[in-house]
Amino acid sequence: MNKTVEPDITDLLKEVQALLDAKCKRRKFRLRVPKGGYTIHDEWITIVADPTRDNVRAYDYVEVLAEVEGELRARGHKHVLLVPALTD
Repeated sequence: MNKTVEPDITDLLKEVQALLDAKCKRRKFRLRVPKGGYTIHDEWITIVADPTRDNVRAYDYVEVLAEVEGELRARGHKHVLLVPALTD
């Protein structure tokens, strides 16, 4: 039987962070996946991304999240959602 094995969540979070870093290289902000910034529900993994500096609105980086989601899907991660969040 041929099963698709999901990668270890730590590896997936590192991959997401690397993609976020690459997409934000020429922007005036950086995005990070905070420690514990994910949930798993059934087969879906939801990962939070937040800016590393103040005064960055979710509107400013939602396009980056969409691009990274697209790249993840192209790499075979079909059930990953990235969501914007602001830190306290």
